[in-house]
Amino acid sequence: MTKSSFILCFCFCITAACILCSCEDLDLGRTGACENISFETNYTETIKSGENSSDHPVFCPFSTPLIKATISFDANNLYGSMRPDCDGDWNKTMGFILPGSDNPHDNSARFVHRVSADFKNIELGYYVHRNGIVAIRDSLNNIVGSENVDDLVSGYIMDVELGKDYTVLIKHVNNTVEFYIDGGLAWFVDVPNVSSSGDYNSLHFYHGGDCSAPQEVSMNIRYHKP
Repeated sequence: MTKSSFILCFCFCITAACILCSCEDLDLGRTGACENISFETNYTETIKSGENSSDHPVFCPFSTPLIKATISFDANNLYGSMRPDCDGDWNKTMGFILPGSDNPHDNSARFVHRVSADFKNIELGYYVHRNGIVAIRDSLNNIVGSENVDDLVSGYIMDVELGKDYTVLIKHVNNTVEFYIDGGLAWFVDVPNVSSSGDYNSLHFYHGGDCSAPQEVSMNIRYHKP
């Protein structure tokens, strides 16, 4: 994913309602009005063969420091080798950009997924871009210092079954992002001290890494009210 591959929205709001938004999906060159997330609405997001971005709705920024959804992966997410430099790349599932930036390569948190090394399963993981001062922890998770980073922290959490619903949640709290699956804390990552009172920009289903989808792939998602 290049630095230009993200959703950029400018909104004028009265209280919590966005009344005018101009959004651009820089992958598709698309502009238009954004919409507030419709909770408990089923979306099927599709990425066509040879493309990276899905046909997701363009959501307005939101102020709540968490995003929660039920997701399931269709069988078309399972495929064979693309090319050696792309096999093992994480594809983006869902998440958000933290306040203070509109670039996911600054500070953002996402669930991600990929085909397993034996091409038999779908793996779910965490994926966090960080740019700033973060905590250093010892082997017992005690904070013992801090460091300035500009990095990507990612890793495997679990295998998922095709067609099965999983409720996932990402929460930004106390300079960490926490990843929950079906109500249990699966992982957390320390992030820079950015305000949790600003706007969060949602991030969506995206293929890559650098390789586009080798076939049409789709994911079902239903957002839940925090």
